[in-house]
Amino acid sequence: MGQLERKFRERKLKQQDIINAAEQVFAKKNYEEAVIDEIAGAAEFSKKTLYVYFSSKEEIYLEVALRGYRQLLEIFKENILARNFVTPIEKLQVFLHSIFILKNDFPVYLTAIIFFEQTDFSGLHLGKRLKNKYHELNAEVLDIIRDTLIQGCTEKYFCSELANKQSAATVWSFIIGVVVLDKYKKDYLQKYQHIEAETFMEDSFEALITLLKIQPYDFPKNKAGQ
Repeated sequence: MGQLERKFRERKLKQQDIINAAEQVFAKKNYEEAVIDEIAGAAEFSKKTLYVYFSSKEEIYLEVALRGYRQLLEIFKENILARNFVTPIEKLQVFLHSIFILKNDFPVYLTAIIFFEQTDFSGLHLGKRLKNKYHELNAEVLDIIRDTLIQGCTEKYFCSELANKQSAATVWSFIIGVVVLDKYKKDYLQKYQHIEAETFMEDSFEALITLLKIQPYDFPKNKAGQ
């Protein structure tokens, strides 16, 4: 192993140590509450040393979110491969179940994902490489949803108008919205909307699949001059 290769490997290992430490911190505190000093302390680095490897807290948290995307994709693919045959509806159910697994087994990852799904990147201090990696993984998630919708439309499980990227983005936005309400608004749902908070996420995902199967309402077109 050459000197440059060894230095690169050492740098990657130290970055992973910092991300591992950050996961521990973010498991106890939300993004706003956590501070760089705590992450550096958990990694047993000085704050100055930490900044050698990451330029901001945002970069570290995005790395946590990227782990979340990879974990979600891995869970989904493992569950799909475990089945001999799946219909488009079953495939979508497997994807939604993968969100449940991420929520229960890797809550730090899901919290990081929804943070960046709701955040304007223009106000964050993020390197180009990290931004590109985020967009790549996000696109992979959307492709799974889009391909499932296209297959479902082709095989007559879903209405034909859903076979496009916009529908995939809409479905993903619905999922993120449900996850946000489930995480931050359970008390509101229970007390003020009289919605069963404990089953809200499951019920919402079932409703999503039902809605996808309903033929869209044919809105009347306005005639010229009306």
